[in-house]
Amino acid sequence: MAAQEAATAGVDELSVRTETALPVKLAGGAPGLDFAALAPILVGLPGFTSVYAAEYMVLGTRPAPGVARLVYRQDACAHLVIVAGRCLTGVSEVLLGEATAARLHVAPGDVLPLTYAVAPGDPAQPAYVPGADPAPVTVAGTYRVRDRAELYWGLHGYFATDTAGRPDEPIFTSRLAMTAMPHGHEVVGVDALAGPDAFAPAGLHRLRTQLDELVNRDAALGDAIKLDTALPALLDRIDRNRRVARQLVPIAAAPLVALAWFVIFLAVGYGTEGRRRELALVALRGARLPTRWWLAAGECVLPIVLGAAVGYAAGPPLVRLVAPGAGTGGTLGYGLAAAGGALIAALAAQRRELFTPVVDLLRRVPSRFGGWRSLAGEAVVVVLAIVAVAQLRVSGGRLDGLGMLAPALVMVCVAMLAARGLRPLAGRYGVRALRRGRVGLALAALQLGRRPGIQRLFVLLVAAVALVGFGVSAGDVSARGRAERAQVLTGASRVLAVDLVTRTKLLDAVRAVDPQGRYAMAVTAVPPGGPAEVPKLAVDTTRLATVAAWRADFGPLAAARVAELLRPAAPGPVVVRGSGVELDVSAGTVDGDSGVRLSLTLAPLAGSPPLVLDLGALRPGAHTYRTDSPACVTGCRLVGVRIFAGTVGGYTAKVTFRALRAIGADGPDEGWIRPVDGPYPLPVVSTAELVDGTRLAGLDGRPSAVTQVGRVAGLPRLGRRGTLVDLEYADRIATDSDTAQDPEVWLGPAAPPDVVDRLTAQGLVVLGDRSADAAGAGLAREGPAQALRFHLLAGGFAIVLAAGGIGLVAAVDRRRRVEDLSALRAQGVDRRSVGRAALGSSLAVVLAALVAGLVAAAVAWWATGWGIPMSVDGDGGWSVPHWPRPVPVLVPVLGAGLVLLIVAWFAGARLRRAIRAGEE
Repeated sequence: MAAQEAATAGVDELSVRTETALPVKLAGGAPGLDFAALAPILVGLPGFTSVYAAEYMVLGTRPAPGVARLVYRQDACAHLVIVAGRCLTGVSEVLLGEATAARLHVAPGDVLPLTYAVAPGDPAQPAYVPGADPAPVTVAGTYRVRDRAELYWGLHGYFATDTAGRPDEPIFTSRLAMTAMPHGHEVVGVDALAGPDAFAPAGLHRLRTQLDELVNRDAALGDAIKLDTALPALLDRIDRNRRVARQLVPIAAAPLVALAWFVIFLAVGYGTEGRRRELALVALRGARLPTRWWLAAGECVLPIVLGAAVGYAAGPPLVRLVAPGAGTGGTLGYGLAAAGGALIAALAAQRRELFTPVVDLLRRVPSRFGGWRSLAGEAVVVVLAIVAVAQLRVSGGRLDGLGMLAPALVMVCVAMLAARGLRPLAGRYGVRALRRGRVGLALAALQLGRRPGIQRLFVLLVAAVALVGFGVSAGDVSARGRAERAQVLTGASRVLAVDLVTRTKLLDAVRAVDPQGRYAMAVTAVPPGGPAEVPKLAVDTTRLATVAAWRADFGPLAAARVAELLRPAAPGPVVVRGSGVELDVSAGTVDGDSGVRLSLTLAPLAGSPPLVLDLGALRPGAHTYRTDSPACVTGCRLVGVRIFAGTVGGYTAKVTFRALRAIGADGPDEGWIRPVDGPYPLPVVSTAELVDGTRLAGLDGRPSAVTQVGRVAGLPRLGRRGTLVDLEYADRIATDSDTAQDPEVWLGPAAPPDVVDRLTAQGLVVLGDRSADAAGAGLAREGPAQALRFHLLAGGFAIVLAAGGIGLVAAVDRRRRVEDLSALRAQGVDRRSVGRAALGSSLAVVLAALVAGLVAAAVAWWATGWGIPMSVDGDGGWSVPHWPRPVPVLVPVLGAGLVLLIVAWFAGARLRRAIRAGEE
């Protein structure tokens, strides 16, 4: 389970990143804190490999004021493809990306001046300027990244794409070259990356302990060092998987072990019963009880002890063969308990014969089945079953104590009650068949009602069939629940993760690929506004009904109705087309010496990065503010006009925006500013009740007024807690048109096979592709699903034990039944009737047990199935199916019944041959 979780974990869960900003002095100054001080923080994580890194910004490879990252990363060349030149060997050498080298027209051996860059302004919108003298570096080679999603690169985002879809290309160099180049602050870090043995079950506790120590050390250092990892979340998930699996496995293991004990009880009991005369003769010769006990028990106790020792020794190697790295400690107690139970079962089976008077032992008539002891034992089992079910319900489904045995106890109760009813029913049917002249069927039915061993065998068969039925019921319900949960978690049949892109570009690209809205929908996350806000999604609601996986239990609002509510009629966006813009503004008296300024934010319709155009200082009176906007020749949407103070201080201004005109455009040369180009407040549909006046963080992260137009019980991807908004309208009211957060394209069942190629042609870079089926397969690797598969394995072993019980009873009873049926044959019963009696009793008990086993499984599932955990996180509050489908249950149960019928047929056929051989 740990390996499965690690295989599907993200980079943030498989790595631990520590970094700090070092105040290094320029040109020969003494260095401050370095790797030697940072590395010990990560020392000791078992199974992790440390990778050292450092970086700072430089100018010289992009048009001003663009910057590039100068990066040192340990063993970087081993993870890059050198396209031209060679890897780093000397001081002041660098590796350039092949696209960067082509843009700069440089080749290996050329000299390139680089300048350390600083951003003295707002860190949120840095404007880099030279921070030191230029330093020449030699281009050693050009590279192409082999796999930018490789764990080796950690969480640094070295190769993230820009808003135009171009991947970034850092400049790689050596640590000596970074130190030699004049610079100020640099960021150094150490990444601990999980290796193949990091999550071995035997080492998980140690890993958790040392990770906690690492977090405590980081907290003690304060803000000096930053620690970034989601490894605790992965360890928590592994712990939950293991905990649920430990709850589920005993539900099937306990009845399986009990069935094994019962088979031992039958085997020893039948063997002892076959030696009644021998035990009587030993008693007549004066042997005391201990001697008689040893004579009776020795031949079964010794095999049990030896078999337990061999089984315990062979178990751990077999486990390690099937699951390498699995822990096998702490099994001695379970082994001793299983062996002790087997010994008790063997001794209990001999008790009756050892304490029976000698006169009764010499008789061929066996002891009658039943008696007050049997009734008392069955009553105890019934009481335990009631208590176990009650505990399970009172505790809310907690599988511990007696509640863990509730399914098995219910199945055994039904089996015992069915065995009690088998005797009178079989006797009544036998009498009726005899009256109708069906001698063979009558003899078979009477045999079921008279032989006590048959009733014990019947209980065994019913319990085995019930265990199979319960296991396949749990498996079917679990599989259906996983499929439905995967649909909710995924949100659609298929989801494509997209690289960094503006919201406008994402929306337009998806609509260009699917103009009719049949199979593709643009989706982006909405930044959280605080811990009290539920998660939010912005989706293109024009195709919500055809793409999203909308469940009936989301509530009465259908997807189409939700789309209508979220997208009411609204004015279109304000669009300007031209190489420049003019804004007519009337301003009253502007108070304050804060330098009030105007800026205009425009979002190019082509999807390129938004434009923030400075219109200059706000002046009193009516004025026209003009600025160039060559990127808007093909069209830009007005995002907003910003009034701000250039320096610290307050201000007061009354402003009226009168007109916005595009300059240098063909056709109409002006467009009027509307107060809002979308509905306001923004319509939302949420699982929570939102009061009037609620403000939620929008796509720009700023609080915005919303109005709740509908309430639902759940939403795709978000589940029971979430809010849904229309992506286009939310983008219009945002104060920027920046990159989308976690952009995705959801695909419906009608998506064509080449949809990824079509999206790529529109400029989107697809980073990941996951489907609901793949999500379901991932859930199938969780601890509960694997533990439920053990239930199927336990059911298979139970059928093997039941088949062995049939063979055992047939073998022990064969001599007596041959004598009885041969005597009937000598008294005139025809051969056909005797043959039917030989086969019928064996087949009838299996057929009856098959029906009773199905009933026992159904009753056990009705009483306890609701408490079986189907996933690590429960059902998520959804109305997952409770009852299994008939066909998936009946097919394996009937298959198990067929196996038992074949064994019973062979046993009856052998008995029939023995009778015929005696006649000859």
